[in-house]
Parts: sequence; C-alpha cells; structure tokens
Amino acid sequence: AAASVLNWRGWRRPNGADDTYYQARKPPYIMRSQPFEMPEELMLVKDITPLSYHGTPEEAAKAPEALALEGPDANKDTVKEKDTVKEKDTDTEKEKKKKVQGIGPLLTVWGDGRVNANNATRAVLKVVPGLLESPAREQIVTELIKRRPFRPDGELKAALGLAGPQLAAAAGAALKVTTDVVRVRAIGIRGVRRRTVEVVFSRKNRDVRTVFYRED
Repeated sequence: AAASVLNWRGWRRPNGADDTYYQARKPPYIMRSQPFEMPEELMLVKDITPLSYHGTPEEAAKAPEALALEGPDANKDTVKEKDTVKEKDTDTEKEKKKKVQGIGPLLTVWGDGRVNANNATRAVLKVVPGLLESPAREQIVTELIKRRPFRPDGELKAALGLAGPQLAAAAGAALKVTTDVVRVRAIGIRGVRRRTVEVVFSRKNRDVRTVFYRED
C-alpha cells in the first residue's frame, strides 16, 4: 500500500499500483500524480479500504452459538465435543468483537508536515521519525504525553533527550508545539434532514484563511 500511495502522489515506485490498475476499476479513473487534496482521497488508492480508513464503528456480529445436544443418546464424549465447540466459538466471538483502528482520524493533508506534540495521539507519536527507530519508543512517548503541554522554550527538546542525540534531533525536526491549521466539522440536523459542513482554516499570526470547504 505504501508504494501505491507514493505512486498516487507522483513518486513512481515499481511495486505500487499505476494507471493500468485504476483504469480497470468500475468506474475507471486515473491517479492524481500530485499531493492529496483531502484525506478521504486516500481510499481511492489500491489496498486502502473504507475499513482501514474509517475503522469499525461498532462491534462485529457475534459468532453463531454452539449446536445444542438433542435426543436421549447424548453421552459423555458428545458432551465433551459440545464443550470444545463452545470454547472455539467463544474465541471466535472475541476475535469478531475486536475493533479496527482506522487511519483516517490520524492523518491530515494540510500543514507543514510536522506533528503537534501537544495534541497528537499515542499512535501518531509512535511513528514520528526519530521516535519510530528508538528502542525506547514506548517510554519516550509515555513521557511526552505525561509532560504535556509543551511551550516553545525547550521543554520538548528536554523530553526528547531520552531518545539520544541523533534520534532526538530527528524527532525534534518532525515535531512542533503549536497548531497553524484547524479542521472544523459541524453537523446540523432538522427533522430528517442532516447537513455536514467541514472547513479547514490556516492561521499565520493574525491572518486566517480558508484552505478547504465542503458541504454534504
């Protein structure tokens, strides 16, 4: 999937999907060959499914119950077999109840590419360059979350010291402590009508501008 994402952006990789794959889809379409305009566009890329993007909103349906014993000839061996079936079904049921974490809420296509250490989730912090490669990644991420909020006065740099000089420098370049881009999603409901408005604002000093607007 990673190679296909890079191909979609115009960075050709031999193992990623190309226009031949997308032209065979129904309906057919072609790659943008440019940066993504919105996060949901990622679902057009090969191997990025709605499930992997959105995740599961609810638990999966329960597994079928074990077959009940019937008739007077049910013996101890049959009872044991029944109990085994129940145990297996219970394990399957537990597996189906697991929720899939979607990648959509963790992504953005706006901003300067750096991650805000003050509001990033644990999952996002764990894949930040520098932290991703660190053997002490879990410890560092836990420490970062514990010390928040950071202010632009060296507090973040001190917290990254656990990663060592080289990895801390890489993580420091990929992180920031302020937010310049804000995404707002509002839902209005009147009777059976539902309207969703999504707006992305970019702020630089006192200059605020709209970089994305969508109504559904």
